[in-house]
Parts: sequence; structure tokens; C-alpha cells
Amino acid sequence: MDAATKIYEGILADGEPGLQRMKLNREPESNLLDFKRAKDQSAPLRQDDRTHLAKSIGGFANSDGGVLVWGVDARVQNGIDGVCELYPIKKLKAFKSELENLTPKYVYPVPDGIIHTPIYPDENKDEGYILTLVPAYDGLPVRSTIKDQGSDFFVRAGDQFTAMSHSHLADRFGRRPQPKLSLSGYLEIIAETRERSLLLFVTNLGKGLAQKMNVIVNCDLPGQTSGWQHDGDVRFSSHLHLSPGICFYGHPDEVLHPGLSTKIYAAFEHNMGGAFINKLKEGAEIPYRVSCDGFVHSGAIKLSLNRIETGNKIRYEFSEVKNDRHRLDKSAST
Repeated sequence: MDAATKIYEGILADGEPGLQRMKLNREPESNLLDFKRAKDQSAPLRQDDRTHLAKSIGGFANSDGGVLVWGVDARVQNGIDGVCELYPIKKLKAFKSELENLTPKYVYPVPDGIIHTPIYPDENKDEGYILTLVPAYDGLPVRSTIKDQGSDFFVRAGDQFTAMSHSHLADRFGRRPQPKLSLSGYLEIIAETRERSLLLFVTNLGKGLAQKMNVIVNCDLPGQTSGWQHDGDVRFSSHLHLSPGICFYGHPDEVLHPGLSTKIYAAFEHNMGGAFINKLKEGAEIPYRVSCDGFVHSGAIKLSLNRIETGNKIRYEFSEVKNDRHRLDKSAST
């Protein structure tokens, strides 16, 4: 699951109380999150709403994807730029229907997976908010068409949608679908025996094939039971400092297709590294660098304290806590 989808599912699950908390905390916009107060707080969409729809879909699709929340206003107040007020939209069903009808008219090509989902604070009222989820699109750049302004290509830059530079546009037209790798994993505990399992995975979130993959982890992991081969004395660069790391690497002929994951590390022990597990539960981060032909990404993961219980098993999943924007690197192969 990519970052935009996680944001979308989190807001959807929290509903209007979550939006109220965003207002209380003055939640800022970001490269993955945008807020829009509907012009008339009701259907039909006005030209200002339509323009924002076209820019948002194109800008998010040409970047890392994102979520647009309709019915929420974010602006600078008292020196703080963030959510300041909620403006529920009336005639919400008609507003949603119009978004769905306008989407294929305002962008080309139309990215797969765009959805418009309503949030109803009161199921008896046709009033509320809408979440527009736009996945990242690895095909040709998406062009937005805006009335009286013609067509243009947009990207998301911080909390703004800006026109693509000529160099960026030339790169997008000339490139093939790219892989996009991420690191994830989980700690699983069997309730009765306290037997622990620690697993790490690489997932290809892009649309291109990933080849010649490797992962460098800046962490003393417990003894490995299965997974990729590894070298133990690799120099890991983090904030300009070099420290020991472990390099995991797949077979040179291994290919990871879009949407699939592969296990790179697994350890199964009755009392697996109690001190190590305690550090993870206390919020210790695991910095990493993942790369393959045409892609490199650095970040860090840490263990979530949210318990997922299934039968006699308790699972804690890792989540991304540092996410430097991924970049293409033609020499990124090992």
C-alpha cells in the first residue's frame, strides 16, 4: 500500500471526528494531502472547483499520488498554515457524481484507480465531505485541461500544484515505466509460547520491473533464518556519517514484478533478542537504503504499537517514518 492510500484509508476510517482533530491540530497540507472548500458548499461545482479538480488529479498523478479532501478549508491564520474550518458540502451525492463525470474530461490520459468517496457525518442527510484519491501514475505525464487557460502539465511541489518544467516534462515523455521499491515488515508473537518471528520484505510499488535489487539496513538484526544473502560489514551513509550496515541482495536474475513483494529477511527464535525487540517497541528506527536498476530510495521504518490480533498471533507492523522523495539513479545497481 502506498503512502497516499494509507492517508486516504486513515481519513476515511476516522470520518468527521478525524477531520475535526485536523482542524484542532491545524493539520498542514503536504505533497500528499490537499484540502479544498467547495465554492458554494454545494453541487454543482463552480469553475474554481473544476480548475482545482483538474490541477489536483494531474499534479498528484504526475508526482507520488495524493488525497484531496473536499469540504475542508486550509489557509494561514495567526501565522499557522493548516486546516482552519470545516465546510460540509450539501447535495453530496450530486457533487460526487459530478466529480466522477468530470474526471475523464479534465485529464488525459486518465490514471487508473482514481476514486471519489463520500463521508457522511449523518447518514440521514445528503451532506458531508468527499475524499478524492489519486494514485501515482508511471505512464506518460497526465495533462490537465482548464477552461479559458488551455492545457498544462502539473506536479505537486510541497503544498502547491505547479506547472512541470520543460526538463521534467522531457524526462517523463522519454522514460519507460519505473520500479519503486519500499521496505516493510512485521514482528509476530504467538500468545501462548511467546515465540517471535521478525520478517522484512521489499515491495515494488511502481509499474516497472525491479532487477538487481539490494537493501542496506543500518541495524544489528538477530540471526537470519531465511531470506536473501547478505554481507555484514557494509558502510551505511546516514546524514553524512558512515556506520556499519548489513547489505541484503537478491539473485542477479531475480525480478520483482509490479505489486509484488519478496522476503529479504526472516528470523524465528523462542526468545528472539529481548533487548533488540524492546528497542523496537520503544520506537527505535531502522534506517535503510533500497535500490535496483533505475531506482534508489533512502528512509527509515519503525515498529507500530498498534496490535493486530489473529487467533493466537499478535502482529506489529513496521511503517515508514522518514521518506526522502525517491529519485531515479541510472547507476543504482549492484
